[in-house]
Amino acid sequence: MLRYSLKSTLTKEEQYKWRAFLESQPTAHPFQDVASGEIWSKTGRQPLYLWGSDDGALKIVALLSRREIPLTRRSTFIIPRGPVFSDIGVFIKGLEALIGLLKSQGAISCKVNPYWKFPGGEKVEEVLQEAGFRPSNEESFHSSTLQIDLQPSLEDIFSTFRQTTRHGIAKFQKMGGEIHFGQKDEDFQAFYDIHKAMCKGKGLPPLYFRSLRALWETWLQDRSGGALVLASYHGKPVAGAIILKFKKQAWYTWGASIRKFPKLPLGHSLQWQAMQWAKSVGCEIYDLGGWISLDELPPNDPKRGASIFKGGFSKKRVDFVREHDLVLSPRLHWLFLKARAWRNEVRRRIL
Repeated sequence: MLRYSLKSTLTKEEQYKWRAFLESQPTAHPFQDVASGEIWSKTGRQPLYLWGSDDGALKIVALLSRREIPLTRRSTFIIPRGPVFSDIGVFIKGLEALIGLLKSQGAISCKVNPYWKFPGGEKVEEVLQEAGFRPSNEESFHSSTLQIDLQPSLEDIFSTFRQTTRHGIAKFQKMGGEIHFGQKDEDFQAFYDIHKAMCKGKGLPPLYFRSLRALWETWLQDRSGGALVLASYHGKPVAGAIILKFKKQAWYTWGASIRKFPKLPLGHSLQWQAMQWAKSVGCEIYDLGGWISLDELPPNDPKRGASIFKGGFSKKRVDFVREHDLVLSPRLHWLFLKARAWRNEVRRRIL
């Protein structure tokens, strides 16, 4: 019989058990690692650890990010790339426990997206929808991506790239571009400055500084859970990419570049260097961090450029379970979305 517990902190022994369970599950993701909870706690979000065990053995875990709504006793929850569970039967029972705990915690809504691939993901989506979850209208994570097999030799991997992609890598080097890994705080600051300038040019709100800073301090600076890869031109950083790694997989997670050099193929060399690093630390898969087929995009959609770029590295498409939302208080959830949109618009205008 499964027994569930919800905790705000874990002991060292519990952390070990949590990580050992993730190591045993092919659907585990770094955003469900204990370190993610430590990052959230530095950024004003409260991590909560839900686990279900049978006779002491973990069967399901979920790292929840809780955000309290000002002036109320209610909260919104996100379970990024989770829950993580051993089988569908456990997931069905675990969802019942999760919903009960959410209600007891005053939740108005909860977003989930288990890291399950298709085929097989159909059953996960069916279970979610039977429990009252619905496909999200706004996705934080893409439900499709492109992946590169890192197990062949570097020469063989490089040969699978589109000719224009290989040319872009060579052109960047010939034009004097350089790639290096971020190690100092000024490297992180350079990346964030580039990111903020890029968002301003596109009319988008930037990522929160303290969120990226916490990720940098926890995973990237010592490369224990990823890397910050920077491209420089004439000695000045002009582009960067944040790569996360977990077990034997690496994910391109965020990127930024200066639009001042449109003829300089920055992204090609960044990705290629990131792949080489991932392979050197034992990763067997490199995920390009989301992808949308050109057939699914209108002719003038700006996302087409990113799809074409990523398609130059791989044709291996992988589809995942879509994000799903459970709305427990429709009116408060609607007000929360409106307030968040207003906040993002303010940040877009002033930053």
